[in-house]
Amino acid sequence: MAAESKRERLYGQLRMRINRMEDGAPFPSVRALMKKYQVSQGVVDVALQRLKDEGLLLTRDRSGMRVCRRRDAGKQRLILMQSNWPSPHWDVTWNAFHQICQASGLEPVRVRFDYRQDATELFLEQDADAIVLDGIANDRLTPRQILNISESPAPVVLLRNAVNVENISYVCLNETAVGAIAAKHLLRHGHRKVGFLYNEPHLLTCDNRLAGFSSIVEAGGGTVQLLDCGLGPGGKPEAKISEFMEVFHAGAFDFTALYTVSRAGALLVQKELKRLGRRIPDDLSLVSTATEDFGDPFDWVGTSSRQYCEQTLETIRALLQDRAGSCRHVDIFPQLHESGTVLTVPSAASVASIG
Repeated sequence: MAAESKRERLYGQLRMRINRMEDGAPFPSVRALMKKYQVSQGVVDVALQRLKDEGLLLTRDRSGMRVCRRRDAGKQRLILMQSNWPSPHWDVTWNAFHQICQASGLEPVRVRFDYRQDATELFLEQDADAIVLDGIANDRLTPRQILNISESPAPVVLLRNAVNVENISYVCLNETAVGAIAAKHLLRHGHRKVGFLYNEPHLLTCDNRLAGFSSIVEAGGGTVQLLDCGLGPGGKPEAKISEFMEVFHAGAFDFTALYTVSRAGALLVQKELKRLGRRIPDDLSLVSTATEDFGDPFDWVGTSSRQYCEQTLETIRALLQDRAGSCRHVDIFPQLHESGTVLTVPSAASVASIG
């Protein structure tokens, strides 16, 4: 992770440096970059290759590297900003975004930033017609972040984070509906005592899932036991989930089904239960929030990265047509996908009429 962080940090620094340079300007040599940024040649080589792959640097015989700021003629440039936090969702989303933009005659560009950075401070450095910020560490935006977004030279769309501020655009699942659908699914199968695994940092989006889930379970006469990993931005849930599953294995939790707030939590629960010799759904029913991109072997509520990106592109088009003061809030309605990880328990008949 240390080497990855160095490469990502240098890439971000060099990209911002390019954005301040004129097209065709000479770029420092590998040796000069090693000395200035105090990094190894391997780190420099990886960062430079990414910039060359993005068409931002060109190597010319005898004249070294040159900045290439020229855009494809007539194409609007859309930047997808993603953190360097390790997640399979980033590449899946980028691939879908890239394909959709190219098919629409647009120029897609990917920018990675350190997850500890405030990405909204980087907007002024981007050469773009529109910016998509995919997954922020904390969607409880500060006044400064709201100002950065609203005053960005290019319109900004938050992807996967619903921030109900008048002048901020977003494309996100209807998170309250996500939780409600998961709850109805469990109630229909007779589960009255259920657990909610909060395996992500506390975000408004995840809190809305919890609110939707809890309200439906309680309306159906059930109870929810909260298993909170207590994570902050950049936190990892492995140790806490292992502890929770040990407690479940010992019989100390009184629930028959578990809803995990994200895919990562469901995969870790499956792994821990297998280690303990317990089976899904025989010993515990499982449902989660996920996407169809990974074909996960558990019941889940959500959508696909492609739908996210299609809705985002549609939103961007609307913003570009009416830039002054325009804003779009897009809530995608989720779907339930069943894989047989929710077992029907005897009390199902009493709640069969629910939703």
